[in-house]
Amino acid sequence: MEKAFHVFRISVLCLWTSASLVAQQVDLTWIAAYHMGAVPQVDSLKRSGIAIQAECIFPSLNLWSISTTSQQKSQQLHKFLSQDPRLRYIHANTMAEWRITPNDPDFASQWGMRQIGMEEVWDITQGGQTTTGEDIVIAIFDDGFQVDHQDYRENVWTNTSEIPNNGVDDDGNGYVDDVFGWNATAENDQHNALNHGTSVAGIIGARGQNGLQIAGMNWNTKMMFVSGGTQAGVDLRDVVKAYNYVFAQRRMYNQSDGENGTFVVALNYSGGAEGRFPEDFPSWCEVIEELGSVGILTIGSAPNNPTNIDEDGDLPGTCPSEHLIIVTNTDRFDNIIQSSGFGPIGVDIGAPGDGIYTLAVENGVDPSFFGTSASAPFVAGLIPLLYQLVCEESYADIAADPSAFALQIKSAIMNTITRSLTLDGITTTGGRVDALAAINLIDESIGDCCSIEIEDIVITDETCIDANDARVEISATGQDLSGPIQYELRTTSPEINELGRFDRLDPGQYPLQVSDPNNISCRVDTIVALEEGIIDCPFGDFEITGLSYIGQNLQIEYNLDEQKLIQVQLHDNMGRLLYDQIVNPPLSGSRSLQVPTGWLADGIYHASILATGFRDVASFVVVN
Repeated sequence: MEKAFHVFRISVLCLWTSASLVAQQVDLTWIAAYHMGAVPQVDSLKRSGIAIQAECIFPSLNLWSISTTSQQKSQQLHKFLSQDPRLRYIHANTMAEWRITPNDPDFASQWGMRQIGMEEVWDITQGGQTTTGEDIVIAIFDDGFQVDHQDYRENVWTNTSEIPNNGVDDDGNGYVDDVFGWNATAENDQHNALNHGTSVAGIIGARGQNGLQIAGMNWNTKMMFVSGGTQAGVDLRDVVKAYNYVFAQRRMYNQSDGENGTFVVALNYSGGAEGRFPEDFPSWCEVIEELGSVGILTIGSAPNNPTNIDEDGDLPGTCPSEHLIIVTNTDRFDNIIQSSGFGPIGVDIGAPGDGIYTLAVENGVDPSFFGTSASAPFVAGLIPLLYQLVCEESYADIAADPSAFALQIKSAIMNTITRSLTLDGITTTGGRVDALAAINLIDESIGDCCSIEIEDIVITDETCIDANDARVEISATGQDLSGPIQYELRTTSPEINELGRFDRLDPGQYPLQVSDPNNISCRVDTIVALEEGIIDCPFGDFEITGLSYIGQNLQIEYNLDEQKLIQVQLHDNMGRLLYDQIVNPPLSGSRSLQVPTGWLADGIYHASILATGFRDVASFVVVN
């Protein structure tokens, strides 16, 4: 509750001091991170003669964009802000470039889709909704999009809780009239129709089987468009603001148990800042980690330069978040493109990006979209497909710990790569994304959820006909089982823990577990109530049928129908009692028992069995 209170209070404070930002140079803007509950000292700054504009750009981290009007005042502003003890850190704003390079016109087909196994994937899943009927959404942050492109317009996410153009934040997510996502620079839901974002969206979500142009990875998954900046790039302030829009949607979804917000599972951003490290712009890494905390994986692209980002720097590639995947560019033969970035720590995986056939503005196509910008969407687009396979029972794990579940999805991608000698040692995985292998892994684990249902339990008490005829009959059915159902009646005694021996149990309540023996999570538990059984039965057939020696033991064969306990005695020829033992007959097999007689002297002896007051006697001779 404390965290929720602070987040709410900061949101109010952000609104109190925020102002509309005009286009400014990057070096006139600082990004400041304050401790929770603190805000910039706006009034003190005004009294000192520094005119500023302040905007809270990521409330849950209390990140602020603070700008002034001149270079001289910018340095004064930085000095003033740095002296505030409530400040966590401050750094300059920066420009991030879209990962784009000149097109190579030699490639004009969707070879990348075939290479990563999408033809087989589409036989398993085409994206869309969860097994519980909710839309799976992938966010794309880019320079702009043709929102109404004919080949993906049906897959564009719209905020159905928002009434268009009424000037009201209808769904309470902090954004007014955000029907078609959000433009972080213009602060509205209108996106510039630009090629880069449109091409990325085509790879991720162009409709398949619609008779138009291409097939994206997801034929039915919704794409949340978030834009900012220009074709030249976007400043970090707007990157953070864009991330916050996506974060707010998923956090609202989590906090409301799916009643509000949006089930966003991934964010693709094919851009970055070369030569930079987390200590240069810590806010960038913080917001990625915050996205991961609510269950969103961030997919980024490596530079389109042959640089080792671990040594030379790159953002967001050098951010340490586990919820970040950085993708480099590979060709038709799984070789890294020589102009692409790498790094055994910072760059995770390769994906096709060498001339990708995708969409362009004006309802067109780009036959040769090239670079790591094309590679990242092949990984990002796989994530909604993996979530679509998750069975209903496993969605409880998403609600319980969305951050951990997102890492489980990431692990499926990272552990099913196709190895490449040219990626080995210079990327984390040493390979290229293999969509089909990742799909199969999820489908066989959390995708194929076993279920068992107990339909009926019938308890048959012991009868006098047979001491071993008490039983529990269970009718159970299961789906996606690995083999026969296993039944186990549990007791406090470790040697008695299975069905078939319950007739030896005292009356009481006993846990019954019905399970798939090869799937520990697939089981159902119930209680079996055993009542008082037969105490005394009318006497039935009872006689000793034979005596024989086995070594120095006397084996007594007998016929006994219904009795559970018998008394075995040995007497000498004078009638003296030499041996007296209570015996519990076995549940199955022949009725026989062995009595040690090696200690007896030569002579005539009498063996007797007593049951419910009846006795049968047989004599035997001992000769040593």
